[in-house]
Amino acid sequence: MAGEAVADGIGGDLGRACAPAARPMARWRSDRMPLLFIILLNLLVVGAGAGGYVLVSPGASSGKGPDLVPGEQDANGVRAAPVTYDLPDLLVNLNTGSGTSSVLKITVALELEDESAIHRLQTVMPRILDNFQVYLSKLRIEDLSGPAGIERLSEELLLRVNAAIQPAEARDVLVKDMRVQ
Repeated sequence: MAGEAVADGIGGDLGRACAPAARPMARWRSDRMPLLFIILLNLLVVGAGAGGYVLVSPGASSGKGPDLVPGEQDANGVRAAPVTYDLPDLLVNLNTGSGTSSVLKITVALELEDESAIHRLQTVMPRILDNFQVYLSKLRIEDLSGPAGIERLSEELLLRVNAAIQPAEARDVLVKDMRVQ
């Protein structure tokens, strides 16, 4: 019996029945690997094409659409992008209520409706800077803390700018940098 396969009575050999089965994962990998490669390659090509379209197409990345003259509206009623005007840096001593001194250095820009407001702004610039200096010198460090403090500061400065440049109007005061020492 040596060297002969033992019959299991069902028509097969016990030797084959007891042999380890073929690994199904290895068979899956070898059968479907080209298909998986083709799918991944197609996804890569489609993704690169879509990314290239977004980067190259005009107005797609900026979200502005067609160029407009500031203050004009396009056919959809959308206004042109506002004009920004940088104010000089302000350096102000804050109200500490004690013997110590705290200094606020702030850099702001004004967002204006259109370029025609720039001339009006430049003519009253000394008044605007004086209003800012007086208001800021009355503030305490606690008034400037957190996002709510910066938002209140921006709103107060906007009120003072709009009062000075009437009939022109500023849309917003943008705080570019603010440091307290």
